[in-house]
Amino acid sequence: MQEKIHPLENHIEIFLAAFSLLFIEVIFFKTALYILDYMHALMSVAYALCGLAMGAVWAHRMERLSGNGVFLIKLLLVVSLFLSFLNFALFSSFLFLSPVLILPFAAGNTLISYYLKEKNAYGVYFADLMGAALGVISATVFIPALREENCFLLVGILVLLTIRPHQVPKKAIRAGVLTAILAGMGILGSNLSLDWINLAKITRPGSDSPREKIFSFSDQFELLHSKGSNVQRVDILSPYSPGAVYGNPPPLLYSAYNGLVNDVVRPESYLDLSYRYDPRVIYGLVEKPDFLVIGASAEGVVKTGAAHGGTVTGLEINPQIVDLMKGPLLSYSRNAYDLMKNLYIMDARTYLAAHQEKFDIITLMNSHMARQSGIIGPPEFLHTREAMDAYWDHLTEKGFMVFEEKYYGDFGKLSSVKILNTALEVLKSRGIQNPGNHLFVYHWILNGLSVLGDPSQSNVSHIMIVVKKSGFSQEDWAAVNRWSSRVEYYYSPTHNLMEIFPEDENPTEFTALIRGILSENPESSKQGSTHDFSVLTDDKPFPWSVDKYHALIKSYLVKTGMVFLTILMGLVVYGARVEKTGFNSSFLLLFAYFALTGLGYFVIEIGLMNFYQIFVGSPTYAFVFILGTLLLSSGIGSWFFQQSERKSPGLIFSFILLGCAFHLFFGRQVISMIGAGPLHNAVIIALMVFPLGFCMGIPFPFGIEMAKIARGRNSSPIFFAANALFSAFAVLFGFYLTVAHGFKTTFGMGILIYGVSFLLITVLKTSAHKKVHM
Repeated sequence: MQEKIHPLENHIEIFLAAFSLLFIEVIFFKTALYILDYMHALMSVAYALCGLAMGAVWAHRMERLSGNGVFLIKLLLVVSLFLSFLNFALFSSFLFLSPVLILPFAAGNTLISYYLKEKNAYGVYFADLMGAALGVISATVFIPALREENCFLLVGILVLLTIRPHQVPKKAIRAGVLTAILAGMGILGSNLSLDWINLAKITRPGSDSPREKIFSFSDQFELLHSKGSNVQRVDILSPYSPGAVYGNPPPLLYSAYNGLVNDVVRPESYLDLSYRYDPRVIYGLVEKPDFLVIGASAEGVVKTGAAHGGTVTGLEINPQIVDLMKGPLLSYSRNAYDLMKNLYIMDARTYLAAHQEKFDIITLMNSHMARQSGIIGPPEFLHTREAMDAYWDHLTEKGFMVFEEKYYGDFGKLSSVKILNTALEVLKSRGIQNPGNHLFVYHWILNGLSVLGDPSQSNVSHIMIVVKKSGFSQEDWAAVNRWSSRVEYYYSPTHNLMEIFPEDENPTEFTALIRGILSENPESSKQGSTHDFSVLTDDKPFPWSVDKYHALIKSYLVKTGMVFLTILMGLVVYGARVEKTGFNSSFLLLFAYFALTGLGYFVIEIGLMNFYQIFVGSPTYAFVFILGTLLLSSGIGSWFFQQSERKSPGLIFSFILLGCAFHLFFGRQVISMIGAGPLHNAVIIALMVFPLGFCMGIPFPFGIEMAKIARGRNSSPIFFAANALFSAFAVLFGFYLTVAHGFKTTFGMGILIYGVSFLLITVLKTSAHKKVHM
């Protein structure tokens, strides 16, 4: 006999399951970013949605769900979560469509889909999305506070705590659950104190892991600090050195972001002449210059700016590195952060839009979310034509901006050409007749030095692009030559500086390509004819996208697409066979409707995430706030639509199309007018996204109720599975559309998909209305 359970308890179970699943999804996203890269982080979202589809099919097979069944589902979720952590940390070569990563979401969604089948779809969907939204928001609090590995433990403990006594009839099993909870709390507490479970220490690099990740050299450093962050995780490393045995401080510390070393902290004062003659910033072009350092980082060029004798204004979006540099690293760095006149924890574009100050030197030192500009990563809005226009407007007449681009391979080298071409376009748009006179391009190489013993970082090359507002005079070139000779004096033989433009000290195919760009004839070189060096814009802000055919992204899209297509064919056959009404027009219409709403929802979601990342400064912030707002507002929309006496899908779809149009044409302008820091901007974005999400939350439960009328209540999990499966494909499809064709095209595709969905729901509603009145 099935237990009598109060309806509210069902909704609590749904809420808690959804909370756990979305918390886990954010943890997976962040962990994949740390261990692998942005592409695999997006893939983890697709795995989650694939798991939802699997869970929906499992729910379809269930005739009843007892308390014991709920216990088994939660137990499976906890076990699979533990196995997922091991998959990430120890077997990262086997993450692609890993069943272990899919299993937690399949387990959790089995419970949600069962209630969706048995109960009112609007109420279930409301509880589902409320829990999901809170799960996403909670992740933004706990990941910076505890780090990813501790959050795995936290979620496992929370799931075990949701197990109710009536769901575990045997006392021995109850005792086992209690023991597991206490053990989990003990491990969590000890790890927070002793830090013995840390991804930087325990992760085994896989074949897909970038070989420069710090866990590849964990035996060569001491991990001093490790901080979770909603921007990029920060690790501070001290290399093992003979001097450390005698208590001497290490000669330098490394700072790593998402597992990749990108800066150092040195114990020297800014008065050391090596800072004045830094190979990254020309000394002597402007007397006592005012610096704007975009990306203060650990030390960056803060000491260099102070060594030039002027003032330094720093911008940094990661609060964790700021806390470290103002706290435990302040003394070691010789008070580097105190050298700045002003420090703002905000993104550069928002700062420039809100402030009118002008600067003599604006620097961007490898300011990328990925390891370098040649690696697939999230959208980057610091190197677009619109960004460079803003930098230009904030330069003094004698000022210049400088871009540092590290490269370890051909794509990094080629992406720097794309950035150069964008700078050239800005110069031409300003009516400058001789743009070449405003440019100085050179590269400098770290000879024979390695980072933590990594041979790949020996002979690291840096392309430097200097754009001067007033053009280079003869006096300026004399200053450049004096600075260059001093760099060679202080840094030789470890550094080698070579000019590429205007002079070409070492002609190669690459330098020929640069000169081809500057002569507006990039096709003159072999690389120029096979790669994309188009101007970067806010609509297509991907410096790393130099492959005309986007082969790598397409390969992921094709591989996942083939797997999902196979699953889809099996789902169609399964659904047609198990449904009593068979494989008819209503089945096809419903299947297409749920497929399109799933595809459209996530194409728009991915579009919004990329569209507004410019104002929050981080892919994680964009992911969390956009997803959280959409889930919250969609749940509320579902609830209110349930209470409405007149349910008009046509009106709802019209509002969705209008909402998309608003974000496409007016959203950014609104943020530009009233924006400030990342958190402030995130709140404004959430308020603007809320009405669209409110409407986007209605088509799914409305379709579920239509499906119940047309084909019976047991059909809903099949269509939920179709919705989730197409949502999984939409994650990569939306990203590909954005990279290949831009945000506007992606949004346009989302609008088109919802337009077709409206036509389908109109036919379905008419058919259901006829069935009710027959």
